[in-house]
Amino acid sequence: MTLSGYTGYVNFIHMKPSVTLHPTRTLNVLLAATAQWRQSTAGAIYTQPDIPLAGTAGHPGGYTRSYGQAQLDWTATPNVAFAVEAVHFAVGNAIRQAGGRDSDYLGVEIRLAW
Repeated sequence: MTLSGYTGYVNFIHMKPSVTLHPTRTLNVLLAATAQWRQSTAGAIYTQPDIPLAGTAGHPGGYTRSYGQAQLDWTATPNVAFAVEAVHFAVGNAIRQAGGRDSDYLGVEIRLAW
């Protein structure tokens, strides 16, 4: 999954091939491409936190979205770590017909431990 979490985890089939590279001992780079379909078009497409998207239940269009994801995780010290995640979502016709559109997400995280 991704930290952006645009859609919920109800009524979906999720395929996400990914590769994680380790260019250094303290740096990880994740690259992924994802596709998602509704398990049943009789059910709705859900947004977070599992709220049905109006106008999608019982309407055709099983394919809901795809996204590309890049994530970098760097452990600067044993007590400090950084993460950056960039995601581009491309919605399918079922979401587009309900008023949805493509979107982008950028998240930056700093973790401190003591």
